[in-house]
Amino acid sequence: MVAVLALVFWSVHAGMGARLFVLVIASGMVNAFLKTLLYGSRPYWHSGLVVGHATEPTFGMPSGHAQGSTVLYGYVGLKSGSRAWFWGAVSLIGLICVSRIYLGVHFFSDVVVGVLLGMAILWALAVRGPWSAPETDVIGRLPQDPVGDSLTGLFLVAGAFFGGVVGLTLLAERGWYSARGTLVQRAARFVLGISVVLVVQVVADLFLRELSGLAEAVPTYLLYAAIAFWATFAAPRMFLDGGLARRPEPEPDDGPRAAPEPEAGPDGDPDPDHRL
Repeated sequence: MVAVLALVFWSVHAGMGARLFVLVIASGMVNAFLKTLLYGSRPYWHSGLVVGHATEPTFGMPSGHAQGSTVLYGYVGLKSGSRAWFWGAVSLIGLICVSRIYLGVHFFSDVVVGVLLGMAILWALAVRGPWSAPETDVIGRLPQDPVGDSLTGLFLVAGAFFGGVVGLTLLAERGWYSARGTLVQRAARFVLGISVVLVVQVVADLFLRELSGLAEAVPTYLLYAAIAFWATFAAPRMFLDGGLARRPEPEPDDGPRAAPEPEAGPDGDPDPDHRL
């Protein structure tokens, strides 16, 4: 698939290659997210009777090959304007789907879901036309660029998710921290932490105010990734280093306790009633 993208972009048509790159990468992001979310196992994981002619370390639902080939070759077939190219693309997608089942790396349901997701992504990003204001006699107050603003919102959430996950992972690896403390410590942590967030947002708004579309979305992604990283890692580390917070106390050991020593009898020997 990488070779096909490179061939189209470098040697066939730069514009089509760029659009294919965005489509395939977006499809891959959706597929990887769903694999992580759904925990779909593969056929040869279940039984030794199923021969896995290929090994895959990731989960199986949905099929990435079925989804990616539907997006890639489906786009080429649709944009070619030729019935022969279109049905050739459909046949190639079908062969890829059958091969994934034959190799024992996917259930039939994995392939079906992958194809349906690929068709949905293909429609949303390549087939559907651009948004236009509703053609009615009376139009309400429309925003200036709803498409660009929605794209920016997507990048905002994605950036915050990435920065937050990275921050929380690093914080956990370095021993975490406790939000306990006196009322003054808690108030100081909040004031210091939120002050940095507000200053960064005000400064960023000054630079992003005149931007729109992808030119605004990409800096917004980086901005909110940084804010989330600050909130989940950099700020807690500052609180720990400044004495405003401390690390969690270790959990008490609930392991088995040692048996009590037998009581001594009148002559100093262990009490016979306590002997085993």
